[in-house]
Amino acid sequence: MRVTDAEFVQGFIRLCSDGYAQGWHERNGGNLSYRIRESELSTLRPRLRTDGVWQSIGTAVPGLSGEAFLVSGSGKFMRNVALDPEACLAIIELDPAGENYRLLWGLRDGGKPTSELPTHLMNHEVKKRATNGRHRVIYHAHTPNLIALTFVLPLKDEVFTRELWEMATECPVVFPDGIGVVGWMVPGGREIAVETSRLMERYDAVVWAHHGLFCSGESFDLCFGLMHTIEKSAEILVKVLSVRSDRLQTIRPQDFRALAADFRLSLPERFLYEKESKCAERLAWRGRVKAGCMAEYRRRHAELWPEMAEVLWAAGIRNYSIFASGEELFGYYECERGVAYAEKVQAESPVVKRWNAYMQDILELRMDPETGAQPKLTQVFRLD
Repeated sequence: MRVTDAEFVQGFIRLCSDGYAQGWHERNGGNLSYRIRESELSTLRPRLRTDGVWQSIGTAVPGLSGEAFLVSGSGKFMRNVALDPEACLAIIELDPAGENYRLLWGLRDGGKPTSELPTHLMNHEVKKRATNGRHRVIYHAHTPNLIALTFVLPLKDEVFTRELWEMATECPVVFPDGIGVVGWMVPGGREIAVETSRLMERYDAVVWAHHGLFCSGESFDLCFGLMHTIEKSAEILVKVLSVRSDRLQTIRPQDFRALAADFRLSLPERFLYEKESKCAERLAWRGRVKAGCMAEYRRRHAELWPEMAEVLWAAGIRNYSIFASGEELFGYYECERGVAYAEKVQAESPVVKRWNAYMQDILELRMDPETGAQPKLTQVFRLD
């Protein structure tokens, strides 16, 4: 059997063609990789090279030791993959340390695997671990409507997830865990690879601001379907925003919760916030950092526990900011479900209790004995 006749190679070729047909691969844009099953590789062994020179990946992925991948070539055109796959694609094999690769097949006319190979492999390693080996496809494309939104929406996971979920009922079913967002970084560099890998621990799709979308999936169909759904939702949102900036009706948090119940989904509460923050109640507090502890205070907040952030979102807390003047602190946030509700959720949360205990050694706070929270400041002026 020829290499190009293998079912996984045919699936790879089809995805490249489908992506180009969608307009996602101008010139030589975008890339694709597939982690090959040993059963698939064994049938092709007689057709593969065994004398390839080992070359550095540029990173270490020990979790992919000895694995083989089908990848698109650097500088190759997605529109040409179907015409001449052996010139545009490569099958590579990693060494036992996961630090080097060698060519087994493809790139007949010369060249290298995709310039974003380190990013692909680092994320394959993450998704292999996170999904117990189920995910095998990593796909990056330049989805125009989603790219357009990265210029006008806040670059936050919560905002992109919620906005895209609202545009099509299927969205929370297709990507119930949400979607991650990376601010603009140099493509192909280590920084974007590391940040994307971090987000891929919890998401199957990550937006690259002003550049495109990065998706992972179990199969070519599921990975392409995920990207297609996200981009279609982005297209609808672009059209909605072009008609008017506000919406007369939308899918509300309670609607998402009903959908989740019917489809037996678990939708993170931090995506189900009330969006009319202009009507939110406001709360301000003040405190003091112990002498010499400001650097440690900043560090701990830069590494805020994800479960603590979840509690704050569930409490309806938005636009939370803390300012410092010397060792004096001033905190401000908006309570979309009311101050009383926000205080109740925090007072009953074991996570908040653990966080307060964690911060106790560096803070001087006079807590309200009734609420267990910082005393609220009195508002004396407001300009809307």
